[in-house]
Amino acid sequence: MEAATESGVEVLRISFIKTLRVVQGLWQFLDVSSGILSQKQIDLVIKRSMRLIAQRAIPKRRNRSCPRKLRQPVNGWPRLRKNTYRKGPVHYSVNAIIPGIT
Repeated sequence: MEAATESGVEVLRISFIKTLRVVQGLWQFLDVSSGILSQKQIDLVIKRSMRLIAQRAIPKRRNRSCPRKLRQPVNGWPRLRKNTYRKGPVHYSVNAIIPGIT
């Protein structure tokens, strides 16, 4: 939430998975560099990590082309109780194609 508010991005556009990956990398870096960096440098690294989280925000969604609605129930439709198949010979004919006639 802090990364979103500082950068002016909507909170819902911040991805949890992308944030988790940045924070895991930050934890590992701070663990390895403990005792080497000053508090001012650590604060700067955290601030840059927050900026990175905001830069990786999910793009805005486009507006819906169709409004969301529920389907109408189909209870009034007649039910198909038994499938019917027609068996028999197939009738077909072949017609000649005459060029220039549409």
